[in-house]
Amino acid sequence: MVENLFVASDTVNYDRYRPYFHPLVFARVTQLTSTPRFSHALDIGCGTGQSTQALADVVDVVVGVDTSASMLSRTRHRGFSCTLASAEALPLASDTFDLVSIGSAFHWFDRPTALRESRRVLRAGGWLVIFNSWFTGTMRERDDFPTWQQEYLQRYPTPPRHVEPLSDDAFAEAGFREVVSERFEHEHEFTLETLIGYLMTQTNVTAAVASGAHSSESICGWMTATLEPFFASHAATFVYGGTLSLYEVIGRD
Repeated sequence: MVENLFVASDTVNYDRYRPYFHPLVFARVTQLTSTPRFSHALDIGCGTGQSTQALADVVDVVVGVDTSASMLSRTRHRGFSCTLASAEALPLASDTFDLVSIGSAFHWFDRPTALRESRRVLRAGGWLVIFNSWFTGTMRERDDFPTWQQEYLQRYPTPPRHVEPLSDDAFAEAGFREVVSERFEHEHEFTLETLIGYLMTQTNVTAAVASGAHSSESICGWMTATLEPFFASHAATFVYGGTLSLYEVIGRD
């Protein structure tokens, strides 16, 4: 039931309602690197393990890293080895991985430090992929949905994060050279319940609850009342934007 979504933990909702688009990213990485399969990969900011699961399609051994113990419990439940650690201080041996992946998390890091750590654990000939995906507020069935999106973001503002791009020099100083940076789109079908479940995992909502400005119950109630008119049918299709940037280790063999 929609009204009971706030009862579930953030981790459960994250695992249940976040779109699983990640295989698209790693299929593209294999194309760009001409590497059908990697030996060892590190998934930094792995969360509940969606990206880790997708990496396993193209990697023999995958290790996940995250700062949330509850998120990592879901990754372990998927059967993956993972470590509680930050991107800036990886408790892992140098020259270990062929691929480092950072998905929908790079904007939260001390980015220069995280890049240096990523380079340290990568072998010569290794690759770094940084990708992101976001809810655009575009609904295929209704062209007036962006109006709802604007009100939603006004009520629950996005918390501060690093939005300015890093220069090529910053990557070069850490030991990387950009190979390609490109945009992509993917679509996801939501019911009213699953859309609210997804939105309840967004950082602007979780920050509003953590600050005490709003309760999960009140947010869920507002979403239910204002989103229900958009769901004349059982489900609707929403568009996500995405970026993928691939870097090679400077001086790779």
